[in-house]
Amino acid sequence: LAARCDVDRAQIEEVARDFAAARGAMVVTRTGVSMHLTGTIAEWLGHVLNVITGRMDRPGGRRFEPGYVDAIRMSGMVKASPHR
Repeated sequence: LAARCDVDRAQIEEVARDFAAARGAMVVTRTGVSMHLTGTIAEWLGHVLNVITGRMDRPGGRRFEPGYVDAIRMSGMVKASPHR
C-alpha cells in the first residue's frame, strides 16, 4: 500500500493506530470518493473501517443512514427496458 500510494509505511501505520485509538473519530466519504472509478469499493471500505473500529451508531462516531430515497421501492416504479 505504501509504495502504491507513495506514502511512507510508518506514516500509514501511525495514522491507523491513531484512528483506532481515538476516542471520537469516523471515516466519512462523499462525492469526491464515490465519483472515482473504484468509488464503490472505497465507500464500502470507509464503512468497514467504522464498523471494525466500533464507530457506528455511537457518540463521536458515524450513524447509520439508510439513504434519502428507497431505491428498492423506486426500482419497481419504472418499466424495465429489454436488453439486446
